[in-house]
Amino acid sequence: MTGHIGLRYERADMKQSMKSLGIAALLAAASVAMLTTHTHADDLEPSVTYQGVLKFQGQPVTDTREFRFALWDHPTTSQGNQHTPGRLDTVEVVGGLFQVELNWGSSLWDSTQLWLEIEIRDGNGDWIVVGDRQKITTAPYAVSLIGVQNQSSSISIGDGISVKDLFVRRGKVGIGTTNPQDELDVRGIIRSEGVRLIGGADIAEPFDIASDIEVLPGMVVAIDPETPGALELCTTEYNHRVAGIVSGANGINPAMTLSQEGTIADGEHPVALTGRVWCYVDADANGPITPGDMLTTSNTPGHAMRADDRSRAFGATIGKAMTTLEEGRGLVLVLVNLQ
Repeated sequence: MTGHIGLRYERADMKQSMKSLGIAALLAAASVAMLTTHTHADDLEPSVTYQGVLKFQGQPVTDTREFRFALWDHPTTSQGNQHTPGRLDTVEVVGGLFQVELNWGSSLWDSTQLWLEIEIRDGNGDWIVVGDRQKITTAPYAVSLIGVQNQSSSISIGDGISVKDLFVRRGKVGIGTTNPQDELDVRGIIRSEGVRLIGGADIAEPFDIASDIEVLPGMVVAIDPETPGALELCTTEYNHRVAGIVSGANGINPAMTLSQEGTIADGEHPVALTGRVWCYVDADANGPITPGDMLTTSNTPGHAMRADDRSRAFGATIGKAMTTLEEGRGLVLVLVNLQ
């Protein structure tokens, strides 16, 4: 079982010394040994770690304070039965932050729903109930975790074997890896009823590209006959080895990149094989470009041109133009469709 507690209180009816007291829980979690239902129960401690923020008159407290914690079977203060004695804790509060570990023994955790009540001693020595009781809720499968390691910059859940771990580090989540390279890095099969990609407009594969000049997004590339699995910059018209357009020009990125790291099916430059992508075109090579024109390779390195000769264009077509270029060289939006 895991209790998730979020509190913030401002009590107008407290004694004068407590009027401006605010307490906010940042995190609370109970790791409860369910001895009759789980083979790993002996590995778990029946404890609740409670971490919070204490403020007085709106300012974080740095002081020693007395708290009292108890578990009840009713959500309303002054009602129900108390299931634990009031646990007294003298707590060091630094910069408003405090933390206590509450442990009433594993026999406490059965099918009974419980609520946590918090009291704090005021300047006159009286105990004041702070806020409403907080429900301890069940987190499915929490007791089946073999190990949870929480460090300053990462959390891992699993048995220490990377292929079984869920690992979170500095905003990146890894499943099957303890070194996630992106916001979500899964080393395994993903099963889903659907995927909606909103960060790009083409499907690409990464290739190594041979060229005597800098390879830029938007340039047209062809299969390199000298290097298996690699590409080269196009430098001839109606090239039947045309492979696609380097993705990423004019702010449109690949929505999906397909590769297999450490094999021939990998590389440096993402090349769009289908979808919408901006492409460098030479409108002076074979006439102005208008939407719907078929495009092929040209003699201008990395540039496409209008494909007028249908007999030569078969097998050398990159796709169809979606924007206009009257003259000169520039970028044209292309619907990639290799033919």
